[in-house]
Amino acid sequence: MENAVTVDENFSFCFCCNSEECSLACCHGHAIALNPYEVLRIKDYLKLSCEELEEGYLLSLYDESGLPLLMLDRDPCPFLKHRRCSIYPARPLACRLFPLGKVCNGEAKTVFMKDCDCAGIGKGRRLTLREYIAEQRAGEYIEMWERWVSFVDTAAKAKLSHKPMKQVFLKILLYNFDFQPKKVAKPHASPEEQFLARLTAAEELISGIGSEAE
Repeated sequence: MENAVTVDENFSFCFCCNSEECSLACCHGHAIALNPYEVLRIKDYLKLSCEELEEGYLLSLYDESGLPLLMLDRDPCPFLKHRRCSIYPARPLACRLFPLGKVCNGEAKTVFMKDCDCAGIGKGRRLTLREYIAEQRAGEYIEMWERWVSFVDTAAKAKLSHKPMKQVFLKILLYNFDFQPKKVAKPHASPEEQFLARLTAAEELISGIGSEAE
């Protein structure tokens, strides 16, 4: 991330989201990848099928390793309605943490975007990193993100781009929560349980891909 500094758990900052002065900096910028947990939370909040959510709001692609991804374009964000977030209770981690962010370049880090175009930075009450995460109800999102980062690292070694049919099934397994494979949690399970069960099944699929390549 440009104009961002790495921070630790002792970091504190002043921030106040003032709607009257808001530049909507958190709703604009480069597209962000949504992990399946975030997709599920948005899907459930909007009461849409996975197909409706993807076709109406998200971009589908494969990364350089062949891993299927769903992206949220923020130029501007399609969920921005009348200068308000229309999915605020189910907003992704990147939105919850702003003006902080999570990045992983070999090591997971928390960063602070001190120079972004946001009038709220440097104003209002001072918060510690821990207080802000709790206030934004981002704790579970961070746990699921960390689990996703581990999965992505595993997927990057599987040479998925050489297995197009497995890529298709992997996308269904990861993102289509309307489809319930036998090995994953039941629909009444919590979002966290559903997400983790699908990641476990996806890792088993990837392990099979690795065995085929040997």
